[in-house]
Formats: sequence, structure tokens, C-alpha cells
Amino acid sequence: MTPEELSAAILKMRQLNSETDRFEAKKCQTKLSKDVWESVSAFANTEGGILFLGLDEETGFTVAPGFNPNTTLDQFVTGMGDGGKDGVRVDNPPQYRPSIMEFEDGQLLVIEIEESLPAQKPCHIAGRSLNTGSYKRVWNKDVLLSATELFELQNISVRSNADRVPVAGKGDLDDDLVASLLERKSESRALKGAKTIDEKLKRLAVVDGEGNVTLAGLIALGSYPQEYFSKLVVDVAVFPENEKSKPGAPRFVDRVVADGTFVEMANGAVEAVMRNLRRVAVIRGTGREEEPEIPREVLREAIVNALVHREYDSKFLGRSVDVNVYPNRVEITSPGGLWGTRTKHNIADGVSECRNDALMSIIKDLVSSSAAAPLAEGNGSGIPYIYNEMKRHTLRPPTFKIDFDSFSIVLGRFGTEIAENRRWISERTSQNLSRDEEALLLLARDNEEITVQDVHESLSIDSDEVRTMFVNLCSLGLLEMQENDTYRLVKTPHQISPGAPALTRAQIALCGLLDEVDAKGVQELAAALGKTPRTVQRTLQGLLDDGLVVATAPRTSRDRKYLLSHALTSGRNA
Repeated sequence: MTPEELSAAILKMRQLNSETDRFEAKKCQTKLSKDVWESVSAFANTEGGILFLGLDEETGFTVAPGFNPNTTLDQFVTGMGDGGKDGVRVDNPPQYRPSIMEFEDGQLLVIEIEESLPAQKPCHIAGRSLNTGSYKRVWNKDVLLSATELFELQNISVRSNADRVPVAGKGDLDDDLVASLLERKSESRALKGAKTIDEKLKRLAVVDGEGNVTLAGLIALGSYPQEYFSKLVVDVAVFPENEKSKPGAPRFVDRVVADGTFVEMANGAVEAVMRNLRRVAVIRGTGREEEPEIPREVLREAIVNALVHREYDSKFLGRSVDVNVYPNRVEITSPGGLWGTRTKHNIADGVSECRNDALMSIIKDLVSSSAAAPLAEGNGSGIPYIYNEMKRHTLRPPTFKIDFDSFSIVLGRFGTEIAENRRWISERTSQNLSRDEEALLLLARDNEEITVQDVHESLSIDSDEVRTMFVNLCSLGLLEMQENDTYRLVKTPHQISPGAPALTRAQIALCGLLDEVDAKGVQELAAALGKTPRTVQRTLQGLLDDGLVVATAPRTSRDRKYLLSHALTSGRNA
């Protein structure tokens, strides 16, 4: 942490009159506070954070008089286990970086705590049980982890057998569904050599060695799985406002509990959401089409993912998959946190990891009645598919809410934004941009500054392609490059005055680099566009002929430069 970052962090706490999810102040005037270790545990188990030791919250976040950072550092290092075996205060300690820093009229001990790796969680206070010594960070509080949160942390890398647990008898299977599955798998290696139906079902993890139906078999092929597990459903609730239970508003506009088998739950939930979405007009070529504000297949993929990747351990069987439909978004929440090596940073990288491999192996061979393709592919393509489809429809990418024991995907509803996006883009430029360029432009609209990495992560576009698009959009006068390779939207791009001739893309690119005050020469323009001076001169000549660009000197002059004429309005820097 730099001195500037230190000052900014303390200023933020003073303005809020509070600590934050990332900052914790401890007075530690005479000795290290005991509750420091709760914050260490919370930061390590959540997303990391910074301890400001010697900073007194009660006096407006000022340096505590008499604070000795060196003594406090010795006590902290000992408690972290780096000063010998005696005095250790936390088990599974995180990585940390201490610094003694000057601040105002004193010194502080600033300790940056890193988030622990999944396999090293939970960090908990030594001498206490996991249930009473493991914390998470919730805004400015250190809160004990719940039993289900602890379970998820302890089993994040452990193969789950929950979907293979026997839960019912063969009489609870639907004969038609069983026959359909066996027919689809008849040529597979999985059934090679299996003679009887029982042998085949065992090979497919539908039943166990004793012939009892597994949880995976019941969910996929059962006559009615909810006879045994009433909460294994998809609960769709439609709300009139953007938050639940807003005073004076009805509790629900619509409510559907989708039950039955895996396929029936997925289909029922998709249909319940679809009938509560608006349909909007979209111009494609010379025709006009209507489409839902969220593509059906995106909803289907998200709901199937929630069902197949949810936690099926007995601790979670009392929880449903919840689909909450608000006027501005759809939130799909499944019980259980991310599993394996999946994190918020790599969730869309296309790597396949599945907590419930038995269920997935069956689901891959089930076909939805509303689609000809299998319900799930099992190859890690689900989240990337959602990203790409939202991008293809010029919609914002999904966002995620990741907790220890639940996972939510949030899909924005843009019933009017699809049309508004088109109108907004058409007002910015008359050029036919690609879908990716339109999506990038909309991302720039919604963010003060963006980088290549921002676009790569938000739109899942190759970084080299992003750089090419940045150059193109800058040349069109739609974006402008800032310091540190960041880009921002040109607030008001050059617009052609009514009656002016239609311009080519190359001419618009040139106009995007010119204005009415700062004249530019051919060499400078060529370098900016990545073109030869001869090519730029030909393009300029057409603009000169149409009166849209003026030259500052005769053609034979070495000082000849170019300005926009008044035929174009220059609101670029307004």
C-alpha cells in the first residue's frame, strides 16, 4: 500500500464514518486486540482486506496516542505462527504483508491480508471449533460462517457422492423414461456387455449395487421425485418491483413451482419466466421481428445449470432452485457455492467441472420436449454460451452473486433497451458496425473508462480482436484513447449536417481525427489511421471536393494541413 492509497482509504472511512468490507481499523493502543483474529479469519475466508492497527475509529479514525507499531507487529507475527509454535492464534493462516507507515502525526501498522486458496479455507481461530471460530466479512462486520457455508468450504474440492445415494425403489422410476434412456444409450460403451435392465441401470448410476434408485436416477427418471423431496423444485416468483416486498406492493405478480423430473422442472420454469417477459421489436435487414428481451435458450441454459450443479447433500435438500423475476432482471439462484477450481475469475473459461457427475452423465442423454438438443452437454460450455448469446443480442453480459453456500446468475431484462440500444447507436453513427463493435460501444456508454481487459472479460472477445475494434471505433470518432491504454466514449461525435453528402467509412474515420481548430497534416493522419499518406490524400480529396474539409495552405505547400469545415458540427468535446 502506498502513502497515497493509505490516505485515500482512511479518508473513505472518515467520509462513511465506518469501516468497510475491505478495511478494518483497530486501536491496539497498548496491545494487540483479541478481535483482530476474527478479522484475519474473515478477510482470509472472503476476499481479503486490510487491517489498520493503531487507528482509532472512535476518534474519527486518527492515530491512537502511544501506539507502538513494532511491538504490535511482533505480537501479530507470533499469532500468525511465524514466531514459533507458542502463541499461534489462527489455524490455516493466510498470506499477509505488514508495513509500518507514517500517517499524519504518527505511525500505523498496515497489514494486507490475502484471500486464502479454496483448499486452505476455512481460516479459523485456534482453540475454537470450526463452528465458533470461522468468520466471513459482511460489510464492516466479522460474521460467523453457518453450518452449510462451512460444509461447502470443507468440501469444495471433494468429489460429491450425494447424487449416488440410494433414496427410492425401482417402482419409483417411470418405465417410459427408463426405456427412452436405454434406447439412446444402446450403442454406448457404458452398456457394452450389460444383459439385463438392472445391469444397464447400474452402469448408468440410476441404481446402486443393491438395485435401489439413486438420487440422480430419481431426479432424472422418477415418476414423481417430490414424493420424497418436496423442495427439489424450481420456484419461480415474479415481483412487481425491483426488490422483494416493497411496502404497498403485492407480494407476487405470478408464482409457479415447477416440479416433476429434471426435464419437467427445467421446461416448466422456462415457460413460467417466458410468459412474464416482454417481446420487443428488432430490425433485421429489411424485416422486423419480435423476440423476448432475454433469449429463451439463455434462460434454459441458466436454469439447467442451476439444477445440475446445485448441492444435493442432505443439508441442502430442503432448498429449492429459486428464479426471481424483477422488472429489471432475472435472478437464478442454486443451493451450494462454486465447486472445484471454479471462481468468479474463471467461471466463463469453458473448463468442465461438475459436483454431480452421476446426474450429469444421465442428463446428457435426456432431451427437452422444447428443444431437439440434449439438456446439457457437460463440457463447460454453459456459461460461455450465455455470455455469447447475450452479447450477440447486444445485451449486457450476465453478472454473478457468489456466496459460500449459494450461487446466482443475474440476467438483465431489457424490454425497451433493445430498441433503445439500436436507436442510441444509430444516433452515434450511420456506419454499419459489427455486433461486437456495437456491444463494445454500449459497454463504453455504461462505463466511464474501459480497457482491453475489461472488454475481454465482459464480452468474451479475444484481446487482439478487441484492440482492432478499439482502433476502428477511435478512427470513426466514437471512442478516444486516454492515458494508460484506457478508452472512453466521445460524448458527442461529429455529426454530418443535414444535406451533406453520404460519407464512406474511410471518410468518417478521417473526420473523426479532425476538428475546426487544430489542423493536422497528412503524415499525422496517416500514422493515426495506419494508412499510407497517398491513401489518406485520396480520401481527403473527396472531402475537399464536397466542402467538408478545408485546407490551410495551397496544395504545393509543405505546410498544408486540414480542418473540418462548418459542414460538420463539432460537438466532440462538448
